[in-house]
Amino acid sequence: MFTFEGYFQSLADSLQICLLKAGGVRDQSNQLIFPIHTKGARDESFAKICDEDDPQVELDSGWNFQSADYFRHTTAELLGNCVLFADRIPSTVHIIDRLASVLLKDINVVCVAAQQSSGKGRSGNVWESPLGCAMFSFPLVIPLATRLGQALTFVQHLVATACVLAVRNTPGYQDVDLRIKWPNDILTSDKVKVGGILVTSSIMNQTAYCNVGVGFNISNTKPTICLNELIGKVSSTSNAFSIERFIGRTLSELEKLLREFAVSGETTFLPLYLKYWLHMNQQVNIRQVNENPEVKSQDFAGKIIGLDKFGFLLVRLESGELWSVQSDGNRFDMMANLLLLQRIS
Repeated sequence: MFTFEGYFQSLADSLQICLLKAGGVRDQSNQLIFPIHTKGARDESFAKICDEDDPQVELDSGWNFQSADYFRHTTAELLGNCVLFADRIPSTVHIIDRLASVLLKDINVVCVAAQQSSGKGRSGNVWESPLGCAMFSFPLVIPLATRLGQALTFVQHLVATACVLAVRNTPGYQDVDLRIKWPNDILTSDKVKVGGILVTSSIMNQTAYCNVGVGFNISNTKPTICLNELIGKVSSTSNAFSIERFIGRTLSELEKLLREFAVSGETTFLPLYLKYWLHMNQQVNIRQVNENPEVKSQDFAGKIIGLDKFGFLLVRLESGELWSVQSDGNRFDMMANLLLLQRIS
């Protein structure tokens, strides 16, 4: 008979990372690492974890993951059907890295942390992880023969769009100022960062295994601005978002986008994505930076006109030539309207 407890115990043993006891994942010293929350609990030992009347686990951060709030705000049938919650860990991305390749196909874990000590950002940057920030990671398994498998760059664009829609598709929150910055950030119209996405992937047996990490400021007013501040600017009556609500809504929107992309690819998705991004017809200077310091950089002027069919940034130069710009290794400085391209000679 399948049980979550037995399954995660076997995972813990094989990965040598934790033990599962008494309603959660614990380390070798029996300290609670992950309370586990499951939708429609599959055995009695986990049913009490989903019970709205059951007291939540008290943790050092002072924030307790409210499973009832999370499951009330998600309509996803697959994504995030099992939640691993950690009070403080180095990174949720690291946990998914350890688990993703060995998880059963129908168990779609999302790992949530109250705090991270080594949150990961793009290009090796560290994502600051204060309390009040939604920090979560989850795996996506994508066959290469599918539409998305042929254009994996779109994964980060789909996730960014889902983050925006999680708020702006909620009645009463349509005017909240959230926009998309290429390739993987959520900003305000004033170019203040609210959140970011990190997607890493590996390919094995004609399948892409993606690890998606999201950091999004919900109630923390530092280091920049947070979602609930933005909500307060457009409505004095709308309720603040909880972290659980945001994560549940994001995974719900993402699951819908993934299903639509599987049918129609970028044709249906791009108009929605471009509706919320910051760059249409933006004039930019493009600088090709050579890794060889003896080779002089080259500068070009151009205009951003969208994304191509692979999800790369599409730029039209003054000469009329079209360039597709990959996100890997390249950087966009919006304050200077400067697109930096790494070129290897």
